[in-house]
Amino acid sequence: PICSLKLEEYMFKSKLRLAGALAISGLGLLSAGTAIAQESFSWKVGTTHPQTSPTFKALEDLSNKVDIMSAGRLTIDVFPAGAIVPAAETYPSMVSGVFDAAMFYGTWIEGRNSAWLLSNHTPFGFEDRDAIQMWYYTQGGLEQVSELSADDGIKIDPFVAQGMEMGMFCREPITSLADLKGKKLRIGGGPHIPIFNALGVETLALSYEETYSGLERGVVDCAEWDTPFTNFFAKLHEVGPHLLYPAWWQPSATALMGTRQESFDALPDDLKAIWEVAVREVGLEWSLHSKSLDIEHMKKIVVQLESVNSFPPEDMARLRKLAPEQLAAYSNANPDFKAIFEDQQEFRGRYDEYPFLFKFPD
Repeated sequence: PICSLKLEEYMFKSKLRLAGALAISGLGLLSAGTAIAQESFSWKVGTTHPQTSPTFKALEDLSNKVDIMSAGRLTIDVFPAGAIVPAAETYPSMVSGVFDAAMFYGTWIEGRNSAWLLSNHTPFGFEDRDAIQMWYYTQGGLEQVSELSADDGIKIDPFVAQGMEMGMFCREPITSLADLKGKKLRIGGGPHIPIFNALGVETLALSYEETYSGLERGVVDCAEWDTPFTNFFAKLHEVGPHLLYPAWWQPSATALMGTRQESFDALPDDLKAIWEVAVREVGLEWSLHSKSLDIEHMKKIVVQLESVNSFPPEDMARLRKLAPEQLAAYSNANPDFKAIFEDQQEFRGRYDEYPFLFKFPD
C-alpha cells in the first residue's frame, strides 16, 4: 500500500506504472524521429508552498508524468515558494507570464475577490474531501470558480484536496477561547480572521520562513500552518509544544492548478490533453497519498508535544454561532461570494443526508 512505501519508492513505482500503461495503450510508441520533428515546450510552474509540502511533491510527480506521457515534448520545471517570487506573488506572477502554470490556494488572493475563499475552505465548511471534489467535478463548482479567473486569462482545475489542518501550536498551554484572548496568532487568511479578531485575538499573516522564528521568538503566541505532513517539516512543534485543536477554521483545503490560457492555447491538442489528464490524475492520487502521509506524521508530532488540548464544547458552540454570521456578512458584501456559498450550502445539505443509512450503529 502507498502509506507503507518510502516517498522515493512511491515516485519510482508510479513512474513505472505510468510507463507500462502508456506502452500498452500505444501512446508510448511515438518514434524518436517523429518526436524530434515535433515542437517542444518548456513550462515554468510555481507554487505557494515550500519544497517539503505534499503539494510540491505532487507537482514533481506531475512534471515526471507529463514528461513521460509527452515523450519529452512538454517539460515542466517546478519552483517552490520563494525560488522566483514570494508565495503571495505566485498567482499575480502567473497572470503576468512569469509562470505558465501555478498551484495556489484561493485564500492567498482573496483581495482580488473574496469569493476565492470558497475555492479553498470556510469555517465549519466541507469536512470531507470527497464532498468538495464532488462539488467541483459534478455540481458545477469548477465552472463557478473558473469565472473568477476568466478576466485574468487563467484556466482553473482542482488539484490536491487536503484534509483538516492539525490545529495551532502554542508556546504555552491554551485550552479555551478565553486563554486565546489577548494573544497573537499566526494564521492564513479567510472568513475566520474577523471571528478571531472579534474574540480579542490579534492575527498575523507570517510566511513559511517567518513562522518558525516568529513562534520561537514570541512574535506570536500560537501558529497554525498546514496538515501534519507539512507541519512535521515546518517543526512548529519544537517551539510550540502545546497543540490546540480542532482546526474549525479550515476543515479541508483544496489546492488549485492555474494555467495561463495563452500558454495552454499554444500547445497542440495532444499536449493539451496530456496536461489536463495528468493534472486530474496526479491531483486525485495525491489527495489520497497526502492523507496517508498525514496519518504517519501526525503520530510523529504528537509524541513530541507537551500537551494536546481541544476547544471545549461551549467554545465550539459559540464558534458555530459566530461563523454563519461572518459568512453572511461576506455574502452581503459580494454577490459572487453569495452565489457560490449558497450553492455549496445547498449541496452540503444533500450530501450530509446521504450517509445516515450507511453507518454501523453504535
